[in-house]
Amino acid sequence: MNIQKPKLIIVGSPGDDGGVISLLSRQIYDIDQADTAQSLNACLSEKTYDLVILDIDILDADNVSLIRTLSSKKEEFYLLVRSETDDQVDTVLALELGADDCVTLSCSPREIKARVRALLRRREYDTRSQPKTLEERTNVLASSFSFEGWILHDNKCQLLTPAGDIIVLTKAESSILLNLFADPGLIKGRSDLLGTDANFKDYDVRSIDVFISRLRKKIYNYGGHSLIKTVRGRGYQLNTAMRKN
Repeated sequence: MNIQKPKLIIVGSPGDDGGVISLLSRQIYDIDQADTAQSLNACLSEKTYDLVILDIDILDADNVSLIRTLSSKKEEFYLLVRSETDDQVDTVLALELGADDCVTLSCSPREIKARVRALLRRREYDTRSQPKTLEERTNVLASSFSFEGWILHDNKCQLLTPAGDIIVLTKAESSILLNLFADPGLIKGRSDLLGTDANFKDYDVRSIDVFISRLRKKIYNYGGHSLIKTVRGRGYQLNTAMRKN
């Protein structure tokens, strides 16, 4: 039985010597290469890809415009950018322009391979969970919220991490996150989080602390240790300081 390999195109690494192409196995991935933006566009018009890996050294294109254009095609593929310098500003700019991930040239081969796998897992999940009908798309959009790469699917009681991992939630945990994700940065008191939700009908306001503690334990190993912030004497909020990192 033939197993379809994930399709990657690597842009800006013309040679295999020291390039990212040498880090990835052709036995696992279906890999194409493009040296210029023109050749990249030709490939994109002929084939479909799961991931574009872009080195910021393309001579025939403006880097900012190219990243923005590629990032606008989220439904077609994901974008991993490799910064030509180790300047953190370049990394932040690429992410703000819409890249799904960005690494510097000093990034280790092991980390690059891990990031590629994480993006492809996330791509596979998004593809499988893509709603087919207009009604399904409307329902998913109405019950999905995102914050700094974290995506909450309230109707499925799932939290998707920035790396593409899926965290299964209880209805109560999902309800709390939905309340927080709906107003990022806004401090929510325990009674606000409890509200009139049927999931909390048998609990008092102090139970919210227990649910928050359980949530933090679930997301801790996925880099979410600072996602939910405690505001002493007032309640909880999503940690908007993460946006400054």
